[in-house]
Amino acid sequence: MQLQQILIKELLILSKARLAKTKHRLICARCGKWERVVETNEVKNILICPYCKARQITATYYSDYDLPKIIQKNMHGKKLSSDEKHKFNRAWKVSSLIENFGKTAITVCLDMVLEQILQQEYCEIWWMKNIYSNKSMKLKGNML
Repeated sequence: MQLQQILIKELLILSKARLAKTKHRLICARCGKWERVVETNEVKNILICPYCKARQITATYYSDYDLPKIIQKNMHGKKLSSDEKHKFNRAWKVSSLIENFGKTAITVCLDMVLEQILQQEYCEIWWMKNIYSNKSMKLKGNML
């Protein structure tokens, strides 16, 4: 049990270091004109769009090139599809969190992702351990 705790602790340290270097695309949720790809550890606490001076900055995957177009489409009053509306609403909610909590909001979102990954890994380890112990018990039962 001690070894398992040490491994989980080391996994956490490595995962946090990796997540600190995760790239995000920051986009102004108000105008959609400003965007920047940054690593988590480079994010400033107060983010402001240099074009419209808004503080509604959202974060998305670094490879998401559609969100600025969706934001600009919404800004010009054009009709959004249901998928575009969903992406815009999600981006607006993230921008609200970032506006209020800054870098902490991005870090917390990453911590939630890390927790989900670790929970999944733990479930897989538990599942494999139970299969192994059940097989070994069957083998012992067959030997008797």
